[in-house]
Amino acid sequence: MHFKVGDKVKFLDEEGGGIVTRVNGIEILVHSNSGFQEWHAANTLVLQDHIEVSSIVIKDQKKKAIQPKKVAKAKEVHEIDLHAEHLFTSLSGRTNHEILSEQMRVSKSELSKAIKNRIGYLVIIHGVGEGVLKANIHEWLNTVDGIEYYDAEYKKYGRGATEIRIIRFA
Repeated sequence: MHFKVGDKVKFLDEEGGGIVTRVNGIEILVHSNSGFQEWHAANTLVLQDHIEVSSIVIKDQKKKAIQPKKVAKAKEVHEIDLHAEHLFTSLSGRTNHEILSEQMRVSKSELSKAIKNRIGYLVIIHGVGEGVLKANIHEWLNTVDGIEYYDAEYKKYGRGATEIRIIRFA
């Protein structure tokens, strides 16, 4: 379902709802009925009504209007596949440590490029395996500011990918 600024929505996972104030790909910023602004995945919202809104004023703040901001390429999603056979012409003679080091180097490089190019989402396809690469990626992502990460869409990637949402561009 496509949402736009001004749509009145209800939450599927919890009681309440609010008004859409920003749409960023599959992430929707909702000014909830309880007065908070919260990001929600589009698939956790249902359209209630649509109202035309040019700006939204948050009560109990000095009448500061929130204008929807346009962020360059925020809806663009970039994918990288870290399976070893995609990174090396031959795996012969490569140690697990060498392979993991290259996979981590590529991950860090691609995230830097995504931030530099103002790409809103990066999907790292790491595969399922024994979970060593995924654990290393998540450990590293815990140290990175300005991002959120979570398991990528199950229908498309199964359990073998992590999606990174870049909140703040460097």
